Amino acid sequence: MPALPKQSREVVSVRLPPELYARLDALVERTQRSRGFYLREALLNMLPVLESRYWAHDVDETQRAELAVFGALMAQLNGEGGTPGAEPAEGEQQPPA
Repeated sequence: MPALPKQSREVVSVRLPPELYARLDALVERTQRSRGFYLREALLNMLPVLESRYWAHDVDETQRAELAVFGALMAQLNGEGGTPGAEPAEGEQQPPA
């Protein structure tokens, strides 16, 4: 696990539910380590997991949006007109399913 530089530590304040706070304090009491130690450990271990989960989610949403645009463009190029799922314009007939 990478060591944190001693001189450039930033302070972060976070509100915890009472149950989580009590569990953290019980661990601190039992092991004689600081709350900060355990909070840093938790972040160092979980941040890569959270980054993967949420960044991958953003990529998935972007890909879905790009595929929808691509599908609409392909439909127009193939003479199917309009965008998929769009209501027909007034006076235009709905193609058979």
